[in-house]
Amino acid sequence: TFAEAFEDLRGLDNLIQELNVEEKQLLVVLADEIGKVKGTEKEAFLRGVENSFLLSWIELMEAHSPVLAEVSSRRMPRMREDFRQKVSERQEKVVQLILRKLKDEILDNITYNRLKNPVTYRDIGHQVRKQRLLWSVRQLIREFWDDGLSRLMPCWLASPESVAAVFPMEKAFFDLVIFDEASQCYVERALPVMLRGKNCVIAGDDKQLPPFDMYNVKVEDSEAAFVEDEMAIEVESALDLARNIFAECKLMWHYRSQEEELINFSNHAFYDGRLNIIPPARAFPEFIPPIEFLRVEGFWKQNRNFEEAQHVVELVETLIQRKDQPSIGIVTFNYFQKELIRDLMDQRLQALSNEKNEALLALLTNAIERKEDEEYMGIFVKNIENVQGDERDIIIFSVGYAHNEKGKLVSNFGLLSQKGGENRLNVAITRARKKVYVACSFDPETLSVEGAKYPGPILFKRYLQYAQAISMDRKDAANRILAQLGEGDDEVEDGGLKLRIRREIDLADRIAHGLEAIGLSIKRNVGDTNYKVDLAVLDREGNYILGIECEGKNFFNGRSSKEREVYRTNLLEGRGWKVHRVWARNYFMNPNACIQEIEALVKAV
Repeated sequence: TFAEAFEDLRGLDNLIQELNVEEKQLLVVLADEIGKVKGTEKEAFLRGVENSFLLSWIELMEAHSPVLAEVSSRRMPRMREDFRQKVSERQEKVVQLILRKLKDEILDNITYNRLKNPVTYRDIGHQVRKQRLLWSVRQLIREFWDDGLSRLMPCWLASPESVAAVFPMEKAFFDLVIFDEASQCYVERALPVMLRGKNCVIAGDDKQLPPFDMYNVKVEDSEAAFVEDEMAIEVESALDLARNIFAECKLMWHYRSQEEELINFSNHAFYDGRLNIIPPARAFPEFIPPIEFLRVEGFWKQNRNFEEAQHVVELVETLIQRKDQPSIGIVTFNYFQKELIRDLMDQRLQALSNEKNEALLALLTNAIERKEDEEYMGIFVKNIENVQGDERDIIIFSVGYAHNEKGKLVSNFGLLSQKGGENRLNVAITRARKKVYVACSFDPETLSVEGAKYPGPILFKRYLQYAQAISMDRKDAANRILAQLGEGDDEVEDGGLKLRIRREIDLADRIAHGLEAIGLSIKRNVGDTNYKVDLAVLDREGNYILGIECEGKNFFNGRSSKEREVYRTNLLEGRGWKVHRVWARNYFMNPNACIQEIEALVKAV
């Protein structure tokens, strides 16, 4: 409109009035040159002029603040590596320092009798070594806490109920109280423990299991009218209470799953696509799905599915004979299916013993009794309510539900269909490090969940559909399911967000075009989660031989320099990546040199 044009003209006039003599002369020269340029060349000419201004501005800023030039100099990689090394050394030395301080505190408080024998901790030693008339832990704490027990045992691991029962109800009794899995702790059980600490850290995930105690009846009658603070009756867990009062820090990096497909459903359904995972830097010569959907011809009878349970036991027998010997967990969706699989496992052990198949019997026994670093990592068989905190290389789901003798698909989801049931599903589907098998006796499309009151059954059906799509290498179908979960993912083709990201990674696009021009095969935005490797150079087999980080959305995804320069780099290298970073300043100052440097790195691989 005329009004808008008038404002632009007035702004231009004010700008010209502020220019010095040399700047005005430059504008006259540019106006003459622009008049000589014809057609489409005018746009390229204007971009060149803009680029010249930007380069001059870079030089001016670096002259004023020389440290800016160092950020993108050859010195920067050495500084980054030095930073990583110092962080690693600090982590090791902090452990040594803590142990040294604890030891010094113990030794500094030792007193001796006239015979030079230590007497400070003698009474404590006597009580813990005697065989009769043993003191309770509570009595030991009451008698000896200030007389050395707190120095000998400064850290205690206990449930909230044990802390309330054993330790005195004294304010600031502990320097620090830490709650783990706080979503499962009732507020009334957490508060007495919080009051015993000077400081408190409350860690948990509100998308995982809530407090649950089928034998506990919570008071929710007229006594609530006497509670002055209404928040106390609006929240159930210690985590909910803390989130309503204190600032929270979200952990956005997912470490367990080695394949993105294992976490993608949970990431979209429960975490709004915010979780980051490093994609693997390799390609398989043939399709090996991280989630495998196993269609079983099973039937529902007496609240169990024998055919499916038998199939699971046979699968376990196959897996334990693999050379890599993966750890295995089995998750069922009801109690009776869990008991059936346990019975069949015991029967198989007995059968192998009767058959004198010593080799297979030893493999199965070792797989069941397996330990890693003193932690039990053997085969477990649990229902969906009891798997939080567990993880295995391979998780096998036995869905169990199937058509009964009358041909009706039975789907009594139990706790999964209740309020918060979707959190139980989230816990179960995130237990695997390397692979998931889903043994199911029906087509997911036939599962009716229209009458579900809560999201659990609906998300369960969608997960089965997602697992089937991944198993069949139907990536488009899997992406559609993820898009339907309500999160605007970058990979959704009809979303406007993808265009916005393309504008943000203009530098990556320019580098990609330059590398493709010299014959390299390039893939953009490698990864399915929030973090993506900007560019990857592929070899003939499709392996990523070099990852390229650019200054853009993905680079600044890290919230701190330590996350970007240390932790993320360590994760990338741990997944097999060799990463090269291109600074925007270096590229725009000399794009050819950047392309040649990358080409040399590729040839050196």
